[in-house]
Amino acid sequence: MIYLAAVAWANGGTLSGADLSGADLRRADLRDAALSGADLSGAVLRGANLRGAKYRDDTFVACIAAAERMDGYDFRLFRLQDGTHKVMAGCRWFTIPEYRAHVAKKYPNTAKARETLDILDFFERRAGA
Repeated sequence: MIYLAAVAWANGGTLSGADLSGADLRRADLRDAALSGADLSGAVLRGANLRGAKYRDDTFVACIAAAERMDGYDFRLFRLQDGTHKVMAGCRWFTIPEYRAHVAKKYPNTAKARETLDILDFFERRAGA
């Protein structure tokens, strides 16, 4: 999988639609890469240079925090070029308030909700640091 990503990167930096799920992209140079439609679920992005990379309609600056729920579900907090932050978790790509609304709608008053909200609290503190 990494080999295919390297080939795509060498061919113009377009990884749109690439299956990068579970890929170890630590220290990967993904500056200015087009990642729209790429499956990044479970990808290890710590230390990757994402400055200027485009994902959906947003442009990354950096991954600034990561957490894993007890059920193994990974969460990542990204700082975006426009100064905002978004959370990537599985196929979800939400602001922190949008993620809170998602939790309230989909699984309110559960242990899963409490743990997810704790992660979002941590992300809010990290975003403010």
